[in-house]
Amino acid sequence: MATGQVAHLGAVELHLPEFAVDVDSEREQLRQALAELSAGIASAIDNALRRGRSQTAQSCILAAHLALVSDPDLRSVAEGGMAAGHSVSHAFRQAVLEQC
Repeated sequence: MATGQVAHLGAVELHLPEFAVDVDSEREQLRQALAELSAGIASAIDNALRRGRSQTAQSCILAAHLALVSDPDLRSVAEGGMAAGHSVSHAFRQAVLEQC
């Protein structure tokens, strides 16, 4: 597991909808997106590890990303934002900015 601060290397300002139309739909989008992202990262880690020692750094970076995606505190803050009526994209971005 990774510990420490996350470094933002560059700022890209995305224009995301601030408010949700359907909060239940937003929750489902978050659940599905995190599940798909976790599976994709886990697969990339497996592929890097199969390629051998030269890919150790890559697998460590991917493991740090997987830890972020799996962080229950980050998800909890995002869900709180959605409960307040914010869109999934806005709520998750705010959670990352607050927690990282």
